[in-house]
Amino acid sequence: MNGRVKRFISADSGCFILAGDKGCGKSTTLALFADVYQKLGYKVFCQYPYKDCYQIPMIKVNINGTERSNVDKSWLYSSDLSRCCVLLDEGKNIWPARSYSKWTQSDDDFFDFLRHTHTVVVIATLAYDCLDLNIRRSADITIFMQKGFWHFTRFECSHTTVAKVSDKQKEVLGNAGKQGMRKVNWDVVEIPVGNYRFWRRPYYNKFKTEYMVDTKPLPQLVKWQDDIFKL
Repeated sequence: MNGRVKRFISADSGCFILAGDKGCGKSTTLALFADVYQKLGYKVFCQYPYKDCYQIPMIKVNINGTERSNVDKSWLYSSDLSRCCVLLDEGKNIWPARSYSKWTQSDDDFFDFLRHTHTVVVIATLAYDCLDLNIRRSADITIFMQKGFWHFTRFECSHTTVAKVSDKQKEVLGNAGKQGMRKVNWDVVEIPVGNYRFWRRPYYNKFKTEYMVDTKPLPQLVKWQDDIFKL
């Protein structure tokens, strides 16, 4: 039933972005990628528990009293990931748009040479625009996901590229203006490449949905009776 989807995602190496609302099937789709690339002989790495996959090293950090586990990007960039598939959930926490200025040459090198090493990187996110713009530019395929009826998810797939986008609201003035001249911006655009239906049910037991990487302290339990009403 998922034959068309499997052929599409196994067609080439590079970077995939999965974008969709909560419950649309992003985690299940990562399990699909794991299954497809394991059968192709790839080693599959991920930061959440997926069957027969390898763990990505994490770094423990404390943010406002919450112990968080962040993906060790130095491991990603320094490891030989030839013929490997790397699954990354919650990509906006790894490369957030608000940290655009922190993008480095190491980030560029990692994404620029994925095809040379036959490495596949799959990044899932709730909010496409919350991913670093450089990630969106680096993606080869973006899959926008919508939950369908029963156990189906609809895939709207597009090829990501950068193109000239004209601004027709502005006019070139003066003697230098020639016919056809117009203001343009270089922007990330999507070229539609196909729509698919994904049957999620065979992949429900392939991962642990309840796994949590963050640790929070329990709240202090103080009843109002012990404070205000004790008088």
